Amino acid sequence: TEFIQNIDDKLTEDHLKNTEFIQNLEDEESIIKDNEVSTAEQEGRSIKSGRNDEVEDTPEEIDPRDLEISLLKARLEETEKAMERIVAQMGLMTSRLAPHVIAQALEGIDFS
Repeated sequence: TEFIQNIDDKLTEDHLKNTEFIQNLEDEESIIKDNEVSTAEQEGRSIKSGRNDEVEDTPEEIDPRDLEISLLKARLEETEKAMERIVAQMGLMTSRLAPHVIAQALEGIDFS
């Protein structure tokens, strides 16, 4: 029972670490998105303010939808990696628990 409690504690700790990791990714994503939007807006203003009436400059703008797709793809990739770690950890814990669970289930059975 103590062994199972230790495994449960370890899984809880891993879950908390993964949750914290995902939250940090979301925070970083938000910061990156804010910085990229701010930079794009500043570049747009500086190009517009320096525009010559005779020659029309068309700045290469970053479509906000493309930016969002790119950020979501990166977030998905990190989430998939985190899920793979979680599933691997669960598999490891299951393989460690199986013999103990079976032994505990068979403990009260008399085979004579």
